[in-house]
Amino acid sequence: MENSESELQRLRAENERLRRTLTAERQEAIERKLAARHLKEGALALYDLSSSYFEGTHCPLGKIGHNRDGKKNKLQVNYGLLTNRAGCPVALSVYEGNTGVCQDAHAAGGQASGRVRARAGGAGRRSGHDLTEGDRAAA
Repeated sequence: MENSESELQRLRAENERLRRTLTAERQEAIERKLAARHLKEGALALYDLSSSYFEGTHCPLGKIGHNRDGKKNKLQVNYGLLTNRAGCPVALSVYEGNTGVCQDAHAAGGQASGRVRARAGGAGRRSGHDLTEGDRAAA
């Protein structure tokens, strides 16, 4: 019985790994098409990093972090959205809730912009998209 339970756990883990791989591949294909359609050479790209808290307990990305709405001891996730100048979404990333907005926004935005650069500009070619950052707290 113990052996079949460990085999079941192994199969569930393998299934989850495959699901994540297929999801990531599909997201990459979608982002590549959006970048080609909505970002032009040298265009301005905007990146916003935000967070949402929730009441659940089973989200692997949910971590207790700084909540700008003043919610204490709530799990949250952070997410970043890369858009063109008009606000058309091009890429979306989700991060653990304890990712610091100020310290990691530049790195996260740079990663998203780099992914889109690679997809929009082709392999080994820099497409010239620039990343501009801002935060309502800085205004």
